Amino acid sequence: MVISSLIGAIPGIANVLLVCSLFWLIFSIMGVQIFGGKFFKCLDADGEKYLASVVPNKTACLQRNDSSVWVNSNINFDNVVYGFLALLQVVSNSIL
Repeated sequence: MVISSLIGAIPGIANVLLVCSLFWLIFSIMGVQIFGGKFFKCLDADGEKYLASVVPNKTACLQRNDSSVWVNSNINFDNVVYGFLALLQVVSNSIL
């Protein structure tokens, strides 16, 4: 009886999962449009981040005399898949 109830609930669970995935897709696409390519930063040789007021863009970062590198953050919105991962991280941190 319990097993048949669980099996009978699968279509409803799938519908809820589909609606939630659709909303996540919408927010991920919005994140790509708003935040895509904006999480890059300039790091010095020791891995310390420069302030954005000191190094505003990639050209200024690479023109420094030290061994600075222009890197992207691990969590970003550069494409929809990374947007899904960023949203998952936000949701999982807010639950805890």
